[in-house]
Amino acid sequence: MDLKTQVRFKIAFWKTKRYGFEVGADVEVNGDGVKAHKKGIKMKKSDSSTRLRSYFPICVIMNLLVFFAIRN
Repeated sequence: MDLKTQVRFKIAFWKTKRYGFEVGADVEVNGDGVKAHKKGIKMKKSDSSTRLRSYFPICVIMNLLVFFAIRN
């Protein structure tokens, strides 16, 4: 099973660019098409996916702080 999606972050009054990523998991099914194991499915990040940049909001906040510090 594979999942591919894109997300955007909204920061204050603007939105960031789209960041895409892919996750996947191997799921075993029996002859009836039912999941073979009772355990849940844990999806893992694919090697071909791009990284979400979680540091972007921090950079924006730091830039705003510096801007207001220089302005005063």
